[in-house]
Amino acid sequence: MLSLSLNQNMSSNADIQAAFNDPQSSDILYSNEALNITQSFQILEIAENNGTMQNVSSVDIDLNTSRWNVSQLELEITNMTFINETKVIEDNPIDEEEISKFSGYDRLAVQMNINAKTIIYGIYIYGRNSSTEDKDIRFQIGYYDEIKGCPNGTIFHDNPLNMTKSVGEGWHLQKFNPTLNLSRGKYSIIINGDAIGGSPKSEYYWSTCTENPKYPDLNRSIYNGEWLSGKSGEPFLYKLIQRVNETFYPLEINMTAKINGNDYPILNKSKSGTGNLSISFNYTLFPNTSNWSIPIKNNVSDALIFNVSYHIKLNHTLTSVGSVYIKKNQDNLWILNPFLDRFGYNYTVIYDYPDHWNIRNIFRGGDNVTSDSGITYDGGSLYINNSTILYDSVWKIEATSIRYNLTINTEGKTSYKAGELLGFFVEKPPPGGNCNIILVDPIGIIFHTQTNESSGSDILFQYNLPTNSRNGEWTTYVFWNNETDAGMQTQAFQISGGVSGITFLPPESTTTGIDPLLLTIIFITISGVAGISVVSYSVIRKIRKNLELYRKKQQNRAYDILNLQDVIVISKESGLNVYEEHYSGRAVDATLVSGFLDAIRSFGIELTGASHQTQTISLEYKDSIVIMSEYKNFRLIFIMSDKPSEEFYKNLNELSYEIGEKYGEKIEKYSYDTRAFVGLHDVIQKHLKTAFIFPLRISEPEDIKLSSTERDIINSANRFMKQNNLDYFFVSFLFTEEKIRPEQIEAIFNLIEKDILQPIELESKIS
Repeated sequence: MLSLSLNQNMSSNADIQAAFNDPQSSDILYSNEALNITQSFQILEIAENNGTMQNVSSVDIDLNTSRWNVSQLELEITNMTFINETKVIEDNPIDEEEISKFSGYDRLAVQMNINAKTIIYGIYIYGRNSSTEDKDIRFQIGYYDEIKGCPNGTIFHDNPLNMTKSVGEGWHLQKFNPTLNLSRGKYSIIINGDAIGGSPKSEYYWSTCTENPKYPDLNRSIYNGEWLSGKSGEPFLYKLIQRVNETFYPLEINMTAKINGNDYPILNKSKSGTGNLSISFNYTLFPNTSNWSIPIKNNVSDALIFNVSYHIKLNHTLTSVGSVYIKKNQDNLWILNPFLDRFGYNYTVIYDYPDHWNIRNIFRGGDNVTSDSGITYDGGSLYINNSTILYDSVWKIEATSIRYNLTINTEGKTSYKAGELLGFFVEKPPPGGNCNIILVDPIGIIFHTQTNESSGSDILFQYNLPTNSRNGEWTTYVFWNNETDAGMQTQAFQISGGVSGITFLPPESTTTGIDPLLLTIIFITISGVAGISVVSYSVIRKIRKNLELYRKKQQNRAYDILNLQDVIVISKESGLNVYEEHYSGRAVDATLVSGFLDAIRSFGIELTGASHQTQTISLEYKDSIVIMSEYKNFRLIFIMSDKPSEEFYKNLNELSYEIGEKYGEKIEKYSYDTRAFVGLHDVIQKHLKTAFIFPLRISEPEDIKLSSTERDIINSANRFMKQNNLDYFFVSFLFTEEKIRPEQIEAIFNLIEKDILQPIELESKIS
């Protein structure tokens, strides 16, 4: 059942009767001496899936939805290789060193560590050239003296320095042609400024990082006639354009998969460049994503790519909507309606049902598949195996259980007079679950309900019979249920009283208000004539009358909306509610609808013309007005606090016709899938203008013109929200029905139409 709820009250109404308001938000429907209670059931989904990926640097697994827990993961990795990369050694310039006549330094150097066979395509250095002449400054690669932490004097690569003259610092690329093929080891990167000599016109600067460097163990050194011992923690800035040119076993490079904050090592296989990982999770691993990305890291290079195949096992506890049907002289009927969203190549569903249940039927999309070879049930477990489950399939599982017999203690008194206090005890219903008590008059109308959580103690039921109670046999139905068991008992009482009748609606009125556009046309026409003649008094009187009719229509519409409590769409064939909207801050009282329909049946009323046009009937019942508009294959139920205007019935007809046109076929095929009916909210809003009672927020464009009345409403709403620290308001917060003027109602409708007052749409939910 799709429902939409909102609350206009500043505080909750604790005194509202809690009939059939289950603590687990279950829906309860009484009809024909039976109770149908909506419940939820837990079903285990198990899935397996696999896949392959090529030339990737991480493992990205498609889980389809975010619902899955992971119980096992296996990875097979092959073709490990490295691609070109720009490896940043240091890129945070804080200070700089100078090569010039004035610094006294002829050369600068920094340590370069190569951890595997590597091809070097180029090196970026960060610095600036402030020279006013061109000298032959050299960029060199040499070997490294590990004892002194500086170059050892042997140079194996020598090129002119590429550092163009610039005002500020920047990156300067030193290309290698041919490329350098370096083995594992330590090397020196050198800027050689020997050619400067005593010239005052050459100044070259190489930036350093003196605070929190990425590689604090790297040494930098300076040359002043000889290489001075290196200094660590302040490396010169450089980046390597490189590719690791070596094949490894995973453990050689500390290759790991990072899962849920933990690093899992990739184990070696027999061949270099291959590995595997197999994990069974003893805890609940919940990625909470539909695309699970697993980073793969190593200690050599971020440019590692590989091929991978994966196998994954998943599980999820699915909450299925369902119900229990409790009726006298019958076994309890349990119905589960799980929506099975199949995933992977092997998908199985397991439902552990109580051992005192008997599985009766299993349906898949309307087909009875109880005897299918892919379905087994025995010893309290139902298995629906992979071969039987289709994608996006709606299922129905039926089971029965023996009814638990409750005991009602009347203390020997079963006859009462109208006005007396009727009472009895339900003797110690089993602890856990709920006990629902329903008192019904001789023609089947519910007069009182009571719901208690069962603690194992006696439950007292008392009700003051009205002085005009109907004479005859009244019946009390006592129902009890928890998640796995249910039962009932009845008790008859002899009462005297009066009878309530059904009120039929008057014929549909043909009187309509005048359209605002027509008023505008009339006003413009008369204004044009006024310059050459006097407008007759009769014309003015007619315009005033039409204006009054239009404002009265708007006023009636507002009062009707404020009196509206619930809207329910019911499939006539199945009797199921396919859509609901609630405006009074509480769930619909199920006794209103069931009592209304029972009363119609008891009087033998049949709306025979509803297949061609709408037929409408109303009942004054339990301080509410219940209205039913029937058309084709559905019924619209409206619960109101007062009688609506004739204009409301006209709107009902138009609403029925549009629902029949857009949703009639879907209602006829309704099978517990409510997603097709979400759009009904917009259709109801279109015809009934229900945004008037939604919470509203203000969105006022700067350039829009407002009437004085519209501006007053905006100002009042802003004051209210500021005083109460809210970002929304209800119309009922600003006015009462007695004080709101027609022009204010018209202004509110206009502001909603202009999208200045915007209703806050609440989320739909399946209950």
